[in-house]
Amino acid sequence: MKPALLTFRVRNLTDELYATWVGRAASQVLIAPRRTFELSAKVEF
Repeated sequence: MKPALLTFRVRNLTDELYATWVGRAASQVLIAPRRTFELSAKVEF
């Protein structure tokens, strides 16, 4: 059996609320997502 690759990722670890201006209009703001956890596995067989 070939080795598996496990990946664990945390986004926005501190759960900060922040926004980024997007586009040219000053009224378009992208709010950051809440804290999220991801786990993935890559298996070849």
